[in-house]
Amino acid sequence: MCSASTTTTRGATPSTSCRRNPNPNPYPNPNPNPNRDPFYELQGIVTLEDVLEELIQAQIALTLTLALTLALTLTLTLTLTLTLTLTLT
Repeated sequence: MCSASTTTTRGATPSTSCRRNPNPNPYPNPNPNPNRDPFYELQGIVTLEDVLEELIQAQIALTLTLALTLALTLTLTLTLTLTLTLTLT
């Protein structure tokens, strides 16, 4: 954990007890060895078909959710309308 010191001299910036890496690598080498070239292991392949399949499934799920919501709304509306009609007659 880094913590800044509270005592500084005039015009100096506060010092910290640890330093940040000025150029962090978002993809660090998973096999660091200074005597060998870095290498990465293949974990799997994502195809365009996989991406489109996921998008279509998400769209179908959203469509079904909207259809069920609409059906429930219509059912409640009809129920309330019939209840009011029977009550008033």
